[in-house]
Amino acid sequence: MGTRIELRASVSGSFSKAKPEIDLAIEELRDHGVNVLGPSTGSVIIRKKGGLYLPYHAFAPLPSETGMTSEEVEQQFIEKCIKQSDFILVVNSNGYVGLMVTYEMSVADSIGISIYSRQPINAESGSVLSGLATSVRTIPIRDIVSIEQEAKALRSLGQVHPLKPF
Repeated sequence: MGTRIELRASVSGSFSKAKPEIDLAIEELRDHGVNVLGPSTGSVIIRKKGGLYLPYHAFAPLPSETGMTSEEVEQQFIEKCIKQSDFILVVNSNGYVGLMVTYEMSVADSIGISIYSRQPINAESGSVLSGLATSVRTIPIRDIVSIEQEAKALRSLGQVHPLKPF
């Protein structure tokens, strides 16, 4: 399939543990011609309360999210990014996947969106994440793009890709 097909993706990961890695993954996807719907690259805003900076694990929005609650940011990311993606890439430093990333993976999985990760996922047996981890593939971005382009081309012809049944 020589024709290049536009792919849309979202990148999911813990900003407090892996924001620089998330930005690198976004740039790598873009280098492969993928339209990354979210998140935005760049630094998060560390909020001050009184004279003290809040800990980084507190909600730290991107500049485009200023004035939004964490719930509004998450809902917008789900609706405008994940649900509009052909696939999601999970950036999981040392295998870590937090609650919000697990939720985002659940949404993607429930509507048939492929999930890939940078590293194997550390998941406890019996957890929601454990069930999701079995459907996550850890392969290089160039291979993800190849698989997803072929799958999208086959779907446009009414066929099913053997590695992507949706």
